[in-house]
Amino acid sequence: MTENIVYTREQAIDFYRMAIEDLDASKLLYRHKRYPLAVFSLQQSIEKSLKYYGIRTSLWESKVSKLNHHPLKMFSAPVMKQLQMQKAINKNNDAQEIAASLSAKMGVDYEQGSKELVENQKVFISIINDCKRYYCLDEDALSSMISEMKEMHSSFAEGYKNIYSKKVTKEQWENNIDTFLKKMEIAFIELCKEHSIPQEKQDELLSYLELMKIQSKASLEIYRARASYMLLLFEVGILLVILSIILSSHEQLSRYPFIKGELPEIDEDIDPLSYYTKELPLIKHFPQLQKYTKITLDLLGEMSYLLDDPAVIKNGEKNTLPQSVPDMT
Repeated sequence: MTENIVYTREQAIDFYRMAIEDLDASKLLYRHKRYPLAVFSLQQSIEKSLKYYGIRTSLWESKVSKLNHHPLKMFSAPVMKQLQMQKAINKNNDAQEIAASLSAKMGVDYEQGSKELVENQKVFISIINDCKRYYCLDEDALSSMISEMKEMHSSFAEGYKNIYSKKVTKEQWENNIDTFLKKMEIAFIELCKEHSIPQEKQDELLSYLELMKIQSKASLEIYRARASYMLLLFEVGILLVILSIILSSHEQLSRYPFIKGELPEIDEDIDPLSYYTKELPLIKHFPQLQKYTKITLDLLGEMSYLLDDPAVIKNGEKNTLPQSVPDMT
């Protein structure tokens, strides 16, 4: 692909439509025991789903050099920005003192949180860099990943039910928001005094806080729409990461015979027609992987519904969301 292509919503939708086609092809090929091509088609479905997800949620910038065959790297940019921001705060004594003070007032251990943030981000970057080596996942590792997807999907389903339940009333919602924002206002004012922040900057911060108060007075239905979108965003992202870790290395291996040493991750001769058999853990669990790819595509559809109805998300001018729990199965 050429440099600096701007990817549009319509092009993202093309990726999504093709992801559905690739999944259908994978199911057909698997039924006819064409295992290498079934694996390749499923990998392509996941890859295109990730590209759709990246473009629509702006994890990719509007201009990118190319969409390569390892789209998990789209998560690298925001992760690296967070790491750079953390390093900048740690180098600046004033910034670190302010961040630590604000964290303490909000009941958070800043130092411990910073360490965990850096460690978690390093682990995630390591996973992205190393997942090409996962072509030989054994039975236990693969079963564990599938169980993780199952448990995580079940946990998120409970979250959707809670969001759309009638347990939280509008009055309770607004009272909780008021309490939280008052705590933030007190923390802002105390910080301004402690660090002699100029009045102009104080006015700017308080003005921003007032805007937050106004926006947070949105109806409970708008809150549910926002919360649904955030849950969908996280669930789809996690599912796509796990599926990509499992399948990404098979983009090449399922199509070509490789000899030992031809690729860094290849330490044995591999002939796809002989390698992808019923005895291979990947093939044993393949219907489960197809199932969670289908779940992911369905969730992407739900997420797209919210993305394509911005009034629901931004200002509540209209509310066309169903009042029951969305069908996430």
